[in-house]
Formats: sequence, C-alpha cells, structure tokens
Amino acid sequence: MARITRFVSKFGTYTFPNTGQDLSDNFKDVLARSSRLPGVDGGVDEYGTGWSPSAIGNITFSFYLVSQTLEGMQAKTDEVGKLRGWGVGQLFYQPTDTAQAERWAFCRVNRIGDPQRLEGHTDRFQLVQMSLQATQPYWYAKGTERLWDDGGLWDDGGLWDGTTGAPAPTSVTTSGTLTVTPGGNVKTTGRVLIINSSGSPVLNPIIQRIRDGEIADQIKYWGSIADGDWLEIDPRSHRVLMGLSGADVYDACEFLNADWLSLEVGANSIQVYLAGTAGVAVRYMEKYV
Repeated sequence: MARITRFVSKFGTYTFPNTGQDLSDNFKDVLARSSRLPGVDGGVDEYGTGWSPSAIGNITFSFYLVSQTLEGMQAKTDEVGKLRGWGVGQLFYQPTDTAQAERWAFCRVNRIGDPQRLEGHTDRFQLVQMSLQATQPYWYAKGTERLWDDGGLWDDGGLWDGTTGAPAPTSVTTSGTLTVTPGGNVKTTGRVLIINSSGSPVLNPIIQRIRDGEIADQIKYWGSIADGDWLEIDPRSHRVLMGLSGADVYDACEFLNADWLSLEVGANSIQVYLAGTAGVAVRYMEKYV
C-alpha cells in the first residue's frame, strides 16, 4: 500500500509514523453534467466528447500513534494537532513501487480525528484519522521541473533555464520543433522558457502545440527579449515574467486557451516561431490521479 510520509508547509515539517492503516482520495472523480431536451430520449452531455472537470480534491488516511508512556502520548497528539494551523502545504506519499519517486498533493488539513477510548488503551495506541482538502485534485511528481528540495543549488548556473536534471534547451533559429514527453496519467501544463544568448534581440516568439496537424494550444509574446535575458511563461501561476528584471509582461501575451499550454501524456509536438535565435525549453511536473 502507498504510504503517507510527511506534510511540509512554511510553518514546518511533520513526519508521519510508519503505522498507516488506510489511504483514499477522490482524484479520479469528475463532475459529469448532462441536460434533458424536450421530446428527446436521454440528454446532451454539456462537455461534448472531451474532458470534464474534476471535483475539489479530498484525501483521507489514518495512522496510529504509539507511546510507551501516558505523558508521551499527550505530546504526540499535541504535535499532530499543530497541523491544523499550518495552512496549505505538500502532503507526500511513497508509491507501493518504492523504485518510484515520492509524489505530493497541495492541500490543507480539513479534519484531525483522534477519538479517545480508554477501554481500547488509546493512551498507548491512538488511532488518528485525517482528512485534507486539495483545490488541485492531483498527485504531482517532479517531471523536468526544478524543486526546492531536489538537491540543486540556486547559484549552479543552470537554475532558471532548468538545464540541471532536465533536457537542455533546444536552439531555435526562426522556427523549430520540440518534442516534450511527460509521464503521469493525466494531462499537465508546460512552463515555457525562451533564453537569449545569441548576441542580438529575439522578437515576437510564438509557441504552438500541434495535435493531428492542427494548433491545439498557442502562446504569442509581442515584444523583444534582450541578449542575456530570458522570458518565462508559467501557466501554473498564470504569470509572464522577463527574467533579469522580473518585470510582469503578461499584457504582451496572447493565449488561445485558458490552460495556455497543455501537455498530454506521451509525446507532444511543440512548434516555435521567432525572429532571431534562442534556446527554448518546456518544463513540467507530472500529474497523477
């Protein structure tokens, strides 16, 4: 069984004991919606033939606290209770296949239950039941992104362009194609980096995801990227920044779809057009349900 390992937020880290009893979530649920039409059997699917949205995520699990002393049990239940005030954090779990990396969900504690039963000796073996709410109903894995705890250094020379532990940016002159191949089992979003070290400005880049010969997603930036600078387009945080200055250049971008740049599981063809020469990279986190 997959095991919950820890909860990490800006207020601290709580490591769960290896006494897990159960784990469940509703990440595979969707909010299907159909409407009736007068005089017609059945109904009409309001989402057509494609993807339908997920419900707000809920995670529930339980574990035992074990203490050799009465005083020790009170300290352990008090420690668990602190999570109530830790806000949104990352709940990590280790898949059953221990060769796979940990995954995590962004969530906050919704309930902590520790029912007292003296006849059940809860002063020695206390069952704790927890539920957490995840506005993003997914388990994430690193993919090709840089993470705060991935062992990289913030001055290692490969930070903003993600060259450490990920494929190097692809050099594009005028036009070029990248293939981006996420794992996971549901679509994710791609963070685009356009890095200019050509000695000349780069103008008006266009990034397209091509599916079955058609444009499925498109991002246009109307402006210039100076030599030695880079442009970051991040759909997860819905921001567009110029690298050296950190300037918000959102208003200079156009997007075809609300997700900006979706990436399907498996190979994605990314077409790039620009005036000049630049390194182009698409970074992502894998998503699972």
